Amino acid sequence: MLLTPFLDQSRIRPDAPALTENGLCLSYAQFLNRAQAVAAALQCLGIRPGHVVAVYLDRGIDAAAAVFGTLLAGACYVPLDLKNPPSRLAFIIEDAGAWAIVGSGTAPTWLSYRPWLDLTTPSDVEPTPITS
Repeated sequence: MLLTPFLDQSRIRPDAPALTENGLCLSYAQFLNRAQAVAAALQCLGIRPGHVVAVYLDRGIDAAAAVFGTLLAGACYVPLDLKNPPSRLAFIIEDAGAWAIVGSGTAPTWLSYRPWLDLTTPSDVEPTPITS
């Protein structure tokens, strides 16, 4: 399982650097907290194990948190290339059967009726602790 090594490191070395981007360095504990917050927010949107979540973010810490958070929620993810035209992105979302889309800022105008999770908006949902 993809999550097992990450969860093991989060338990064994919580203060060790996990990810670095543009001078920002997150420890395993900090990154796990971000991923858990994404998972909790997705679950509040009705995401359940087996659902599909589209990730509409550039590569980086936020995208990694979205992917790991989706997996922690028990869902699978479909990465979307931001360079694709809206019609292609809409087709991918529809074809994959995505239940929700994780992104940054306001939802794009081309996005259909599916729920949008904005990672820039703080959530009041408390992350559920994960144990391996």
